[in-house]
Amino acid sequence: MANALGSITSLAPAAPGWTVTVTSPVTGDPVTCPIASWASMVTTFDRNGCDLAEVQPVFVMHGSLWTHYDLEQVKATVFQINPPAAPEVGA
Repeated sequence: MANALGSITSLAPAAPGWTVTVTSPVTGDPVTCPIASWASMVTTFDRNGCDLAEVQPVFVMHGSLWTHYDLEQVKATVFQINPPAAPEVGA
């Protein structure tokens, strides 16, 4: 049975400090959002109809949970994943 596009097939917690920056193409204003988890999500199908998945962050923006796939369904954005800051040497 094939899953629908955008279906989340599994979740894993995100380590603290991971964020995404979403930039509106209209205003150019960036918003940095914390990543809550990582999702394996269906993003396309192969020529045999089997669903293909990729790992995407699940992040909190304006009080709601989003994936990049979800956000692209609403509006096109510039999207960047930001790793946690490296610890300072000697800290």
